[in-house]
Amino acid sequence: HKPQPQDTDDCEQCSGVLESLENIDDDCDRHGIMFVKTDDLSIAEQYGITEYPVLVYFEDNVPNVFEGSLDEEEEVLQWLITQKTEDRIELITRVMLESMVDETQYLAVYFCKCSPMPATC
Repeated sequence: HKPQPQDTDDCEQCSGVLESLENIDDDCDRHGIMFVKTDDLSIAEQYGITEYPVLVYFEDNVPNVFEGSLDEEEEVLQWLITQKTEDRIELITRVMLESMVDETQYLAVYFCKCSPMPATC
């Protein structure tokens, strides 16, 4: 199939973000964070992801979506390190929540009307 103009724009954006993220790959390795990429969007959809490109951090099978600018590699790196080193309440999608409710014996969920929900909500 011939790429549509939107497809081309998306691919250029993804390529630009990937270049930025490649710059922090070694730093992630040093912190014990494995950094991988995929174009298998069906996996992302299982977690309720509908906008791309996106970065999702998994800890103990719990996903957390990066909400900042993926072009800001230092911000991404600091976020990843913070995710690994600090305990925080994760912001998740509806699909993630439904899965966690089904699979988790004890689960506390904080609901907030803020949109998008700030970290201090």
